[in-house]
Amino acid sequence: VLLDAELIYDVDSTGAQVLIELLDTLDDRDVELTMARVRTEIADELHRAGVTQRLAPPRIYLEVDDGVDAYRSSDRDEPAEDTA
Repeated sequence: VLLDAELIYDVDSTGAQVLIELLDTLDDRDVELTMARVRTEIADELHRAGVTQRLAPPRIYLEVDDGVDAYRSSDRDEPAEDTA
């Protein structure tokens, strides 16, 4: 999952807790979370709350397109094509 955080202007303790709970749920489903377009002050808040450290490497992309390109070029398991 790639979260576009451009319009996030503040993360309080409740917001950070929700992100941690989301990460727990995604971990249970073997799904990774990364973020894009995170403002510096938001990245600092996420780091202090322990969120950034739990994101999939490289964790935060400058642009959404960078995250999409990284996913497309990765060695992730692709669903098998139906040849029937």
